[in-house]
Amino acid sequence: MSFAPSLSLFIGLGVMVGVLSTVLAIAIDRIDARVAQRSCEKAIAARRARKERDAQRAWKTHRDALRHIAMGIAAAKAVD
Repeated sequence: MSFAPSLSLFIGLGVMVGVLSTVLAIAIDRIDARVAQRSCEKAIAARRARKERDAQRAWKTHRDALRHIAMGIAAAKAVD
């Protein structure tokens, strides 16, 4: 029975390593979830900004087209 203390020591170390690895895995999972959430938030913000820029560009283009039409009508009336 001389190996009994060393066996319980190995069992205790095994349990401790198991607990530590579980705690480490949980911490890494939480960090990964936060990083993924921030990445998604950044992607959504970039998409919103791009849509807003596209909408502003379309509005300016439409406004310029209407301005050219109005100038053409005004020029036609001035000629008459």
